[in-house]
Amino acid sequence: MKKSVEVFVILFVILGYIRFFEPVFISNRLLNYSQFVSVFVAVILGASRILGNTKRFGLPMLMLLFAIVFSMFMAMLYWDQSLKDTLLCSYEHLIVIFFFFIASSKLSMKDFEKIILGLGLAYLVLFVIQYLSLPKIVFGKSNWGTDEFVERRGTIRFVFPSGGVFFLLSFFAFNKLTLGIKPKLLYIFLSITGLVVPVIQVTRQFIAATVLLFGYNILKNISTSKAIILLGLLSFGAYVILNSDIEIVKGLLEQTESDLGDGSDYIRVQAAEFFLYEFSPNWVTTVFGNGIPYWNMSDYGIYIALLQSKYGFFLEDVGLLGYYAQIGIFGVLSFLLIWFYSFYYTLPKNYSYLKYYLWFLLLTGLTWYSIYHYHYLIITTLVIGMYQKIITEKKINEQ
Repeated sequence: MKKSVEVFVILFVILGYIRFFEPVFISNRLLNYSQFVSVFVAVILGASRILGNTKRFGLPMLMLLFAIVFSMFMAMLYWDQSLKDTLLCSYEHLIVIFFFFIASSKLSMKDFEKIILGLGLAYLVLFVIQYLSLPKIVFGKSNWGTDEFVERRGTIRFVFPSGGVFFLLSFFAFNKLTLGIKPKLLYIFLSITGLVVPVIQVTRQFIAATVLLFGYNILKNISTSKAIILLGLLSFGAYVILNSDIEIVKGLLEQTESDLGDGSDYIRVQAAEFFLYEFSPNWVTTVFGNGIPYWNMSDYGIYIALLQSKYGFFLEDVGLLGYYAQIGIFGVLSFLLIWFYSFYYTLPKNYSYLKYYLWFLLLTGLTWYSIYHYHYLIITTLVIGMYQKIITEKKINEQ
């Protein structure tokens, strides 16, 4: 396959999978079809390249694929979810097989970085359009089931779809900026948006994870004395901001104080305990998962919807533990191995953003669906495929 064709295929799969950022002016059925076709293409191309790509990151990705497929049988056998319903709600998770195509592609890292930059800039343009249109919904949907985005935490709150695209762009830009790579003005602008956008969306875990990873990237590239001065300035700045009268800041603090006050009664703690210890009906599903529920459609999906409405137990609110309940122990082990490899395998400094993206998933993965939701999963697959490509080529050059 020619390089130009591979670029087209990768862009098509990514855009189709993320449903073209979910514009409301395109029918939901058409977006569903685009996602299905993108996964179909990914499965065909990825499956053809599994052989010879099972080392390093290939092992956990193969484990993850196994866990997803095997969990489908769990949903059918132990929750009476039909094959049709199981396939309809599970197929999007099969996108992980596209890793094998990416890792073995002819594209250079510069080609991949152009794809990251192009997708990221498209995200920012559409984000601005949505922000200027508030409270009207132009892209995505309200998490509260309303026709418009609603005011929460001191501002009109919305989470723009396909956050994986944005965070990969942010880490990419800041990594390049701190290394002095041109064009500096572009990377300065993109790095600033990497901090501003999470604040606009008032999502605490996004803000904390981004600040921590940006801070780590700075500290590892400067001297100890400069690091101490910088930490002092940041601490002072944080104190001033936290004691200001900014509505967004006040809203975030009030929500945090409320959550901390709940202690063990915090709803996410209760949900985590339930999905970890009480949800699975037997030891088989405890090991291999219960499968992906067809939300509010199959009996299994109706039960999940009931847990949400009656008890406030959301699978997505407990991240990795919620995914464990669905795809089992082998799925969890695959992510643990991916994170281990992200610390074990070194990268050239100008590709450190791949590590940062995986660490972002680690930091947010217990309280958000960033590990397995389609807003992130294709970007995660892209990142791991690029990582694999770099270390494989490095090993070949060392021989």
